[in-house]
Amino acid sequence: MGRRECMGKAHQPIRGQNGYIIGSSQGNKSLVVPRTEVVASEIGGTGSMARRIALVRTVASAALATAVGLCSSLCSAAMQNQSLKGKIVAQKLVDEALAKHPEVTGIELAAPTSKGCSTIASTDPKDVGEKCDQDELGPLQTGKPFVEREKDGFDATLPLHDAAGKIIGTIGMDFKPEPGQTESVIIDQASKIVRELETQIPSRGRLFERAD
Repeated sequence: MGRRECMGKAHQPIRGQNGYIIGSSQGNKSLVVPRTEVVASEIGGTGSMARRIALVRTVASAALATAVGLCSSLCSAAMQNQSLKGKIVAQKLVDEALAKHPEVTGIELAAPTSKGCSTIASTDPKDVGEKCDQDELGPLQTGKPFVEREKDGFDATLPLHDAAGKIIGTIGMDFKPEPGQTESVIIDQASKIVRELETQIPSRGRLFERAD
């Protein structure tokens, strides 16, 4: 239907089961919230005062629901944007690595900080801030990987190096159980992932920078 033809048709009220206006229609188009002129004519009509009061309440409730829904959408978008703005490079790296490697179910990055060694990024938010245990401290101090077999698969923690080859932290990964898995296979897989990350980390300070 063309715009000119649509504009030529009058708005007709749409009534609910209780007889009150819940919207209006023009041609083949319907509006959920009553149009102002239609509502005004209904309120100023010859109906009972109780009917007009009920109509006002219906319109107010519809307007409030619309406003709340809009606010919810805007607030959700704002919170998501704020979350992205607050993400550090370390968190961005582990998130991207997890998305790229379906064989892994979780990744965390630990590094020495002013308050000691702790997890600074993880695909599980609950792990961020936890102090390093022997799984991280071992590779951090010796440069050797730590691998442990559990019921739900292998866990591997490897040292993380900067561009100069200095150990600046550790990467811990949980691998899905698969046939033929051995410690050496897991170390090879984990080492490949760590090397991919290291190419993006020129220095320790880069881990704590804000992600773009």
